[in-house]
Amino acid sequence: MDGCVTVVVYMWMMYVGGCVCTCTCNLSVPYTTHTHIHTHIHTADQATVDAAQAQVLESFKEYKKSFQQALVLFNKKPKKGLAMLQQLGFVGRTPEDVARFLSKTQGLNKTTIGEYMGEKEDFAIKVMHAYTDALEFTEMTFDDALRYVCEWRGSV
Repeated sequence: MDGCVTVVVYMWMMYVGGCVCTCTCNLSVPYTTHTHIHTHIHTADQATVDAAQAQVLESFKEYKKSFQQALVLFNKKPKKGLAMLQQLGFVGRTPEDVARFLSKTQGLNKTTIGEYMGEKEDFAIKVMHAYTDALEFTEMTFDDALRYVCEWRGSV
């Protein structure tokens, strides 16, 4: 088996979008998160391919464990959790990135999200603005819009 074998692991935990990743060997792979793994193996034997697949799976497990730990920390201490999420590369550093993450990520406590965005710090206020700016109220009655805000996990 000569040539390039590509192993792709999808991370289904975070953002949902229509992104397309194009790697250096011109493989176009649609994915639904900002995080994904490509492993390109130039090999002549299946054992090497199997070992690489096991390594990718182990990396995915570590990724998932780190992500879950960061979510737990966010739900207890939002500023520290957000810092950890950013340090690990799960969340960007702009208010829009954080707002998108807060609106899309399952497992976050809605009360904690509200408490974070209600802080008097400049960055938290910018996140709140980005979060609310993304809400769409076109052709909604006031009470429908209010229900929408209370239940919202839409797209930012």
